[in-house]
Amino acid sequence: MEFFDWIHERCLARWGVHPLRTRPLASDGSDRSFFRVEFKAGSLIALWNSGHLGENEAYWEIGRHLGSCGIPVPRLYDYQRDMGWLLLEDLGELSLQEAVCKEAPIKGFWSFTGLFWRPFCYFKSRG
Repeated sequence: MEFFDWIHERCLARWGVHPLRTRPLASDGSDRSFFRVEFKAGSLIALWNSGHLGENEAYWEIGRHLGSCGIPVPRLYDYQRDMGWLLLEDLGELSLQEAVCKEAPIKGFWSFTGLFWRPFCYFKSRG
């Protein structure tokens, strides 16, 4: 099964709708590819990281664990382990790095991640 066919099949099975449009998002500097899957009433993110199955497993398990502890992370909807494909909640256009550097909270992320990202923002702004 191809990646985009899988997205359509999972969206139909889970929510009963086909996506209207799927568009690539800017890269974060890794091998992962992100896509915004758009519907009439909202969107989700599709992640393709087929070269790093162990990393994907960690992403899935850590995300599920943090979410179950009440930590505000994107909801994980579906995972195709053999191919490295995930569907997850779309938190909007602003990246976590941009939010922390601008000190704009996203659903409670600031308190959880601010300590880790602030030094990066400082060095990035200096040059």
